[in-house]
Amino acid sequence: QQQQQQQQQPREEKSKGFNWNKFGQIAAGVGLALAGLAMCIFGGPVVAFFGGVLLGAGLGGAMASGMAKGDVSWGDWGKAVGLGALSGAISGGIGAGAGSLLKEGASLGAKMAVQAAAGAAGTVVTKLAHGAITGDIKREGFWKDAMVGAAVGAAGGALGAGLRHVAEPAMKA
Repeated sequence: QQQQQQQQQPREEKSKGFNWNKFGQIAAGVGLALAGLAMCIFGGPVVAFFGGVLLGAGLGGAMASGMAKGDVSWGDWGKAVGLGALSGAISGGIGAGAGSLLKEGASLGAKMAVQAAAGAAGTVVTKLAHGAITGDIKREGFWKDAMVGAAVGAAGGALGAGLRHVAEPAMKA
């Protein structure tokens, strides 16, 4: 019986210690997201599209691990990164397409409005794709979550347009 207690003790200590898996998953996700954000701000339309893919992938992975109560397997983390990349591709494609509609020298307000609409649309399309893939679309409250997501996407699109507007003069110099 003492032997069993001694064998269980290291596992208990290990479960109370620092979770390196979770740390690694969150750090990798944040790194991907920051790289994607930089590409979105400083790159042209094609680079911004791929930046959106990285940003979505990073946020998907970091959130999956960060919000989980327990451990997330690397396989499940990879699925979250994949779904996040899909989200980023959809949103990035819509955002890049919407951005190309703006004329050179468009006002900050016009840029923010177009990207807010693109962010809302991208989020809803992404939510629908994710819901269809995972079956979440049947869940009660799905549509309410989609509308909240649209509002967050709109805010993110507007914020991104504002950051890019501020950074554009420095990029041309």
